[in-house]
Amino acid sequence: TLDPSDVAKRLQRNTSAICGVHLFGRICQVNELQALASQHSLVLYYDAAQAFDLRFAGTPIGAFGLAQVLSFHATKFFGTAEGGAVLTNDARLAQELCALRNFGYVDEESIGRIGINAKMSELSAAFGLATLDGLAARAEKCHKLAELYRQRLQEIAGLRFCEPQEGVKNTGHYVQILVDEASFGLSRDDLLWALRDEHIYCRRYFAPIHRMQPFLQADGLASAHLPVTERIASQMLSLPCYPDLDPNDAAVIVER
Repeated sequence: TLDPSDVAKRLQRNTSAICGVHLFGRICQVNELQALASQHSLVLYYDAAQAFDLRFAGTPIGAFGLAQVLSFHATKFFGTAEGGAVLTNDARLAQELCALRNFGYVDEESIGRIGINAKMSELSAAFGLATLDGLAARAEKCHKLAELYRQRLQEIAGLRFCEPQEGVKNTGHYVQILVDEASFGLSRDDLLWALRDEHIYCRRYFAPIHRMQPFLQADGLASAHLPVTERIASQMLSLPCYPDLDPNDAAVIVER
């Protein structure tokens, strides 16, 4: 997640906004980032694609910053096959976003701005509504699976779990380990492919955008110095964790 002290060093005269990313069920340092944004009169908003039902000190994620952008993609804890949502406490922004998603309509006859057709389909909405009542039970299963992985794997040299954050409630949907090649004996990628040979499908998240070819020409990205991002991206592995995963199968994954 975004380091407030690093953000403070990078602010320039033309900086207009701060965008934090809540990742793997972990929340940014929202209070520190808000203090920084307020001090410099900057907009603060969040990529909350993986932060559905995330709470900090009992407060829902949507209460922080000007806006939080959720994803309802099929890989997320709550999905509608495709789609998402923007959470905001700002009435003016909410009104503008509602118009933007519906061709710019202000009322039934008037168009107040250029807009797009970003309305969720009825099929996606129905799919999402059908899963709402079972979310608490799904989260409980995911937390149990995460704890099983932690108990069985945490003593293995070279494997380190992302520690839970104090005061943060999440869905338990994401289980990440960091693989230290020197201590573990295999690189993250070696472990990934060894597990795939056993038909165990883990995933690498995420490749740093400032190292991706299409973005290398963007201002500042090619010369970006992000050593923590690069180190974690080279070591991070996501273990299978979803409500329909049988704990006995998770135990087999551990043994492999």
